[in-house]
Amino acid sequence: MSGRKQIYVEETEWNRLQAQARDLAQVNRDLPGLLTRIQEQTEQSAQRAVAEMSRRQAGFESAVADLSEHVRMSEQRSDQRLRASTHEIMTRLRDQGATLRAENATALRAQREVFERALADERTERQAQFAAIDTRVAGLQTDSARAAELTVTYLADARILRDQAADYPHERLCPGRLAGLDAERADLIGTLNGGVAAGFLLGPARALTRQLSELRSELAILDAQWRSYRLAAEGGLVRLRELIRGNATIDSAATFGVDTAEAPDVDHWSNGMLAHLDTEVAELLTRVRDDAEPMSTEALQALVENVIPGLDRRLDDTVEAAVVAVRASQLRANLAELIAEALDDEHQYQVLGAEDTGYVEADQRRAFLARTVNQVTGGEVIIEIIPHDDIARAPVVEIHSFDGEAAEEERQARITSIHDSVHDRTGIDLRSTTVAAVPDRTRRDVANLVKTPGTKSLG
Repeated sequence: MSGRKQIYVEETEWNRLQAQARDLAQVNRDLPGLLTRIQEQTEQSAQRAVAEMSRRQAGFESAVADLSEHVRMSEQRSDQRLRASTHEIMTRLRDQGATLRAENATALRAQREVFERALADERTERQAQFAAIDTRVAGLQTDSARAAELTVTYLADARILRDQAADYPHERLCPGRLAGLDAERADLIGTLNGGVAAGFLLGPARALTRQLSELRSELAILDAQWRSYRLAAEGGLVRLRELIRGNATIDSAATFGVDTAEAPDVDHWSNGMLAHLDTEVAELLTRVRDDAEPMSTEALQALVENVIPGLDRRLDDTVEAAVVAVRASQLRANLAELIAEALDDEHQYQVLGAEDTGYVEADQRRAFLARTVNQVTGGEVIIEIIPHDDIARAPVVEIHSFDGEAAEEERQARITSIHDSVHDRTGIDLRSTTVAAVPDRTRRDVANLVKTPGTKSLG
């Protein structure tokens, strides 16, 4: 009578052997020319950003000449501060994007603080400047003619500042703010045209000019922040894409200490995880570069601070999964060999030829089979080492006995020999449970099971 036993591999020792593979699984981040390639692939976006900011700057320098003296001086001083602040924001986050990783969270928080401080400082300075202007014109309100003249001047300044603010993507950066100020300006002009003395409108006109000035400066900083996050996101994604491509194969010599004719393919051994990651990165890069429907600052910030570091960690996990799978595959073959040696030494069951061993369908990710034969009795024992669905976990060993009328005691003796030999050689403890009295006959034709799909048997 023949039978089949399923043997469970004790997890602890298997995990120890697999831990060696995890320790060796390292993403190569020191790729030759990596930073140069990142700069080359993001340079176009950087140039467009600089060109757009330069265009706005030139437009402001032209428009500022038409402002009244006091407002012009205030805006020119503010513009100097804005240039310094926006340059710092752009430079820091652009550089950060080239080396973005999860451990840079502290640095990224520092960049947010730079932005927030720049915005707060600019508001404080601008309020001080307009307070000084208010002090100078406060005494003129009793002079109705001069007050009327100043009202008209402020409304003209407000129009110029309004046009400068409108040159920014204000609805994306400050939704509704410009529309609200446009409505206030239209009400003032309507009131003035309705016959109300201009001098009575000096206060509201002055407040409107101040608010438009504040909006323009806020938009300049918010736009710089958006552009810097966009450049950082693009740089981080390009860097990640380059790392994915640079880690497409496993360096067998560095990882396992052996040279192989062909480097193991990470995507193959990770069951497509690398290709899936590469596709996600490519899709995100397309979204980041989309000018027709640009991502919001909040979305870009989340991408830079959370999503990209998370994808980077997935690259670590993917390479580790591939290395662990390669190692587990080799361990399955080694385990089958140890079991075959135990059957040969103790029970005269031998592997007769190379065609009687191999991975199912020649796929090293699948089960490993070995056919042993007792040439005296004609009995056969098929060894099958089946990987767990979770490749990091221990495999299952199945012993298919085609041995005619061999006694159960003899089959149990074979299992005991397997247990003792494997434990002595590796420390791995095997525990068996009888699954069925009849072996799985589909596993008997090992030579056919292990051949490459599509090949034909000879004869």
